[in-house]
Amino acid sequence: MRGGHCHPGRACESATSGGVYARVLATGHGSRQLEGRTIGEVTTERAIQHRHVDHDGVRLHALEWAGPHRVVLCLHGITANARAFSGLAADLALRHRVVAVDFRGRGESDVPSGGYDVETHVADVAAVLDALCLDRVDLVGWSLGGKVALALAATRAERVRRLVLLDPPVSTSAAARAALRGFWARLDRSYASIEEYLETARAGASRFGGWSPAVEAYLRADVRADSEGIVRHRVPRWVPERELEAEARTPTLRYAAAVEQPTLVLRSTLPLEFDGDAVLSVTDATRLVGVLHRARIEEVTGTNHFSMLLADPVPVTSAVRRFLDAGDSG
Repeated sequence: MRGGHCHPGRACESATSGGVYARVLATGHGSRQLEGRTIGEVTTERAIQHRHVDHDGVRLHALEWAGPHRVVLCLHGITANARAFSGLAADLALRHRVVAVDFRGRGESDVPSGGYDVETHVADVAAVLDALCLDRVDLVGWSLGGKVALALAATRAERVRRLVLLDPPVSTSAAARAALRGFWARLDRSYASIEEYLETARAGASRFGGWSPAVEAYLRADVRADSEGIVRHRVPRWVPERELEAEARTPTLRYAAAVEQPTLVLRSTLPLEFDGDAVLSVTDATRLVGVLHRARIEEVTGTNHFSMLLADPVPVTSAVRRFLDAGDSG
């Protein structure tokens, strides 16, 4: 998709030699190389392209699932990575081209010392759109990614056609913060091998809705092996803390009030750990839909904040597909 935001001389034509490049993995088994060490095999259902975009001194990483029609851009949660969308993307790619971005400080993107706020994420995502020659996309944002999606739609309205928000934060409660910080405790841990890490992860797989190839791919992308073979998490613990510090400066509802695009809000119904710790409460969901101009909400029953996207099969797939396909004339 070329147009006013695509700069062929600087981005598209440099895709094989400069700041933007792609590495295509064959369908089937693809080994992941991290710091020169293979940490395991990951099974994929279709070929995936790895995209890298240099923006403001930071190298950003994205995954692309080839598809026949419109582009769906996916934005992940606060300590997640692009692989969180593996299950959803495999389904959507039957009809759409799907791109999932690793935010700075996550996945295979660089980890700079600053820029962990919504405005910077929006600028990073816009740079990815420009580099990949994507003028107008459908957006799917999960958790923090939902807030960034709202901000992108509000400030760069011409780039966004339709919005899907999965449990976006509106006013993160103390209980939700405590539950999330409990999950972030993993970021300080290290493991003697990938096998030890995966065994530890399996013990807590119920929060993801069980174990599956998509969950394993997501978890493998959460770590890397250092030069001594020690497996560590890619996301430093201070990254999500800085995001929370910046949250109050950019209220979600402020962005929502400026969004004109059709929007689907999906809310999980189960708590993270205890009652009252939902990332998107019923009250906040009602407030959000009341501020948005063209929105509706659907509850994804029987899921929590993680399993709504990571379970196999993905519980939200049908709702997302119906909503995006309903706007084919838009």
